[in-house]
Amino acid sequence: MTPIIEKDWMDETDIFSKVYRDGVKYFIQFATTYGSSNKTCACPCARCRNKKNLRIAVVRQHLLEKGIDKSYRIWALHGEKSTSDSSDYSGEDPSQEENHHEQNTEDAGPGMESFIDAAIVVHEGGADGAVHIDDTNLTRATYEEPFEVCEGGADGDVHIDDTNQTRTTYEEPFNPDRMETDQNSTGLSEIPASPILQTNASISRNPKVFITVDVAGRPVGEHAEKLSTRIGELVRHHCPINYTDWRLVPETFKDDVWNALLMEYEFNAPSQYVRPYLEKSFPAKYRRYKYDLRKQYIKDATNQEEVVAKCPSGFKLDVWKAFVANEFEEVAKEKRAKNVENIKKSTIRHTLGRRSYVNKCYILEKEEGIVLDGRPDVWMKGHEKSDGTVHPSAVEKYEQLKAANEKRKRLNGGGSGKQLSFDSDAVAEVFGPDGSRAHLRAYSSCVSKKRAVQACLATSIMESEVSKCDAPIAAMVANLSSRVEGLVKIVAEILSRPPTAQETTSTFDAEATAQETTPTIAAEVRDNVNRSYRGVGKQNVNLLNREGKTVATGYTVIGKEGEMCNGRRVQPGEKKVMIETVVDVSAPVPDPPQGDHHYTLAGFVEGGWVIWFGSRLQPR
Repeated sequence: MTPIIEKDWMDETDIFSKVYRDGVKYFIQFATTYGSSNKTCACPCARCRNKKNLRIAVVRQHLLEKGIDKSYRIWALHGEKSTSDSSDYSGEDPSQEENHHEQNTEDAGPGMESFIDAAIVVHEGGADGAVHIDDTNLTRATYEEPFEVCEGGADGDVHIDDTNQTRTTYEEPFNPDRMETDQNSTGLSEIPASPILQTNASISRNPKVFITVDVAGRPVGEHAEKLSTRIGELVRHHCPINYTDWRLVPETFKDDVWNALLMEYEFNAPSQYVRPYLEKSFPAKYRRYKYDLRKQYIKDATNQEEVVAKCPSGFKLDVWKAFVANEFEEVAKEKRAKNVENIKKSTIRHTLGRRSYVNKCYILEKEEGIVLDGRPDVWMKGHEKSDGTVHPSAVEKYEQLKAANEKRKRLNGGGSGKQLSFDSDAVAEVFGPDGSRAHLRAYSSCVSKKRAVQACLATSIMESEVSKCDAPIAAMVANLSSRVEGLVKIVAEILSRPPTAQETTSTFDAEATAQETTPTIAAEVRDNVNRSYRGVGKQNVNLLNREGKTVATGYTVIGKEGEMCNGRRVQPGEKKVMIETVVDVSAPVPDPPQGDHHYTLAGFVEGGWVIWFGSRLQPR
């Protein structure tokens, strides 16, 4: 049994105070004395949160720089036993554990239970910019005194001031066997993560992965499948398994999953709009994790006690007991039996692999130029093999769907097979109406029928508006093409005429003539193009600053051309503006940097595209 542990220093808000620094010294001594190793331990700083196993010296440095994770009130990973007389131990009834998680864990006051962050076998290379420390010849005695910290490293981090040592990085995979199973504490622990789970501390130093979502909120593109995998890992890592239904999981855990996701990914739309649709895939990941545990530990077990005795390393015993008890309930057994029967009825297999229907369509259109015409074509493509043959289990329905779709196209006069009514298209005719409110066959398992109709309508309106903007441009291009063709004919006719006697005897300087005529023709064509181009979906404006003063002039663009600027999508309330003249070179640009990393209009003196707030544009 460990002695009474002093933890009041963890509540210090000033990490430079003597109380906090002495507390860090106390923690390091505790970890080296009672931990499983006096050289390495899990790092409980506010950034790592016990997700990385580092050298003691690095852990101390992190605590001095980043502060300690205030929710880590029971030092189970550093030698504290669940039976210790910790000042933060609480003897609350386990039945009230859900209420503990609904409290504000940021306060981390005495008596507040919280979970322990732990990841199984975390792999993270040192080349990603992890904190460096001079630790070549450090001994255990070195840890007894505070390090002298100096700032100004080339990488922007804080380094230990020891000029006589070389700077190295040391990490090792997190060892789940070092975790203490807390049998008496009522606090919930985090479940262990997937073995390939990377920590957000390392990923935050890497560029975020850009994810494209469509109008229905479905991820598309080359990273869509990796995003799905990562969501599953984060759900397993952050969400306890002792809840019978995803809807009962407290919002704090769901927020943890989403916040961790935002550290690694960014989207082509504001994240607050993407979250409601992306979160619809979380319950399936949660159920899948419990299914894997059930298959591994419960499937062949005869009683609860046998399963409880097999509590995996990394789980708190009370969480594991609650999960096992839920799985042995008669209601749960009946539900699983019903699900097994439903799965047996599903005999048709697709050929998408891990790819979704929408991503299949997106990649076909982007890479091969194939545009699938409606839900029937999407379903059929999702059941074709790479060689063009149909999966044997889907042949019958494939032929029925193909015939029904061709019949509709004939009745439609050979037009598109798309329609907004998912209750009367060819898929509904062959398979019947979709019974689930949240599932739509050949569209998405996470998008409702109502949302799909809204997305289709929004897409149609957007395409119509873009066509209106593109039509004048197409007419202008056609006009220019005809003028160029006429000019080519005139030049060819002139060149084909035989020279006269006067032309033969006169001196002809071809180079000088070209220099005189070419700029005139080029200038005329350029002026015509500019006049026509600027007349299509554009407006001359003054760019205003916060005080309403004009800082530049230019013109806006709309339509498809106005959707992207400087590598990002133009959001509602913003406009894409071509700057022509700059009045105030010191005026800042919104959401800097823009262009070639410019923070003021000084970088746009010669013109250029910039995103400007629509409320600060004045027509002229």
